[in-house]
Parts: sequence; structure tokens; C-alpha cells
Amino acid sequence: MQKNEIKDTKYYAKWPGVKEEDFDMEINQIGTVVYRKIYTNGTPDSMTRRHVFYPSQGFNLLEHIITSNREDILNATEIVSSNGKVYSVENFLKSLENVEFYK
Repeated sequence: MQKNEIKDTKYYAKWPGVKEEDFDMEINQIGTVVYRKIYTNGTPDSMTRRHVFYPSQGFNLLEHIITSNREDILNATEIVSSNGKVYSVENFLKSLENVEFYK
């Protein structure tokens, strides 16, 4: 890997009562942000960089909790990234504002 290369980042929900060793369970996986180089006409001059979010099963649960207005669960939930950062649900969703979203 090159020095400045950006790694894909996976996100996990630390729901109330969930331990980090349970992050591999599908319901705890929120999704992955993937860094992509796109060549619009096949030449290096036409390259753009994009971040794309691919949601996992846990994202569906997160959406349900949000639409159900379960603030008790939302306030007790943390989103943990594969690079060790911890987000509140609100901050995590804000971080996705400039990311392409594939559903």
C-alpha cells in the first residue's frame, strides 16, 4: 500500500449491551465507506476520487430506530470505525453527508 493511500473503513454499531467481540454479527455491521478512483474517459487526467458508503444489515436497524424515534436507544448507541474512531449516531450520519450512498 502506498503511503497516502486511503483504506476502506467499516462501521459497527455498539448498541446498548453489545460487546466489541460481537461486531462481526451482521446486525451490528452498519456499513463500509470505500475510497474509489474513477476515470471518466479512461485516462489518468480524467481521474476523480469518491467515497462511497455501502450499508450493511445494521444500517437497516439504525434507520428503523431513527424512524421509530427511539431516542433512548440512539443516545446509548455508539458507532465504532475499523480505524478506532467512535461517533455518536448524529455525528456518524453527518460524516456521511458528502459520501455517495449505495443502497
